[in-house]
Amino acid sequence: GHFIPITFVLFNKKPLANYKVRVWNRYNGKLNTETLLTDKDGKINVDLKSRGEWLISLVKMIEYADKAKADYKSYWGSLTFGL
Repeated sequence: GHFIPITFVLFNKKPLANYKVRVWNRYNGKLNTETLLTDKDGKINVDLKSRGEWLISLVKMIEYADKAKADYKSYWGSLTFGL
């Protein structure tokens, strides 16, 4: 396969190190998923071993300061593309 380096997994302008990222690929009615871990620089390498639709996603949870309003605040990020 071919690898695509995702070099900027950032949160608040800083690399998001040691964080789980989900990779989804759908082709010919088949769905494959993989969980990758960012390195110390916030990078992952995705093996593009299949054609089809791709989604790379993550959710970052932060404790909310005002517990009367919410316990956590979530930040969602995704990248979609096709081959």
